[in-house]
Amino acid sequence: MIAKQVRSLTGGFLPCGSRHPWVLCLLLLVVGTSSARAQQPRSDQVDEKVRRYSANAKQWLSNPAAYAADKAHFDEYFEKYYFPDMTRSDDLALGRLGESRFNLFKRFLWNTNDQNLQHDLTQMAYKKMREIVLAKDPSYHPAVRYNAVLVLGLLDQQYAAGNQKPKPLPEANALLTQIVNYAADDKPVPPPLVLGSLIGLSRHAQLRESLSPDAVAAMNAALLKLVSHEQPIQEMDPEAYAWIRLRAAEALAKMGSVGDKNSVHNALVKVVASSKSLRPVRSGRLARENHLQRR
Repeated sequence: MIAKQVRSLTGGFLPCGSRHPWVLCLLLLVVGTSSARAQQPRSDQVDEKVRRYSANAKQWLSNPAAYAADKAHFDEYFEKYYFPDMTRSDDLALGRLGESRFNLFKRFLWNTNDQNLQHDLTQMAYKKMREIVLAKDPSYHPAVRYNAVLVLGLLDQQYAAGNQKPKPLPEANALLTQIVNYAADDKPVPPPLVLGSLIGLSRHAQLRESLSPDAVAAMNAALLKLVSHEQPIQEMDPEAYAWIRLRAAEALAKMGSVGDKNSVHNALVKVVASSKSLRPVRSGRLARENHLQRR
């Protein structure tokens, strides 16, 4: 059961058995920690009046001049309605988080050739999602924070167009890497944020040619540190933490390096062996996909 839930949550498998499998997985990870939330989660005020500006979306996306002329309403729509709506913590709002995340990219960022619009919206999204992830006393709902991390992993400095490959947003890559690095150092990072960061870094690993050498090195180091960290972080359930490490191993394998003195290769072999009792089929797939050349 846990294997099916985590497969759905990590995005590598189709949903199975539950209407909201990712929520179940998120709860599994949250309950696996010892920290209890005494405060009500933070949420932003939503200005329903500016929702009407979405009627201009077609013009924004297709006509750069119209976007430039109406940019004030564009900014208001996202800053006062769209992004605040993604911070609500009632059941209905949490249930549509995935749809809101999907539409941000499918309807807007991936649905225009206007690079100015893409840049402006990407920067607004990064600023808000970073705030959601890092806010404390009180923090946002765990599902809201997890969703924000997933958004960060999809933000690009350059979006795919024709034969042009996407380039991950460097700021987002740095933040996701920092989250994983902090977790591996046993700093108080909620496990859902770690998992969400690993999902984003797994995508970034496939696009690593567009990242700076320093960013690639930092990713490698953080992922290797977490894969090598055998004790559960944040007092997680050992079985749930095993899935976290396996996801980190999958991302690390996509980086395509064996590491100094085969450190990456050896860590991957070890984590695959230790996970066979949890998910033998998936572990075998990881081993096959790890096309590393020994030095």
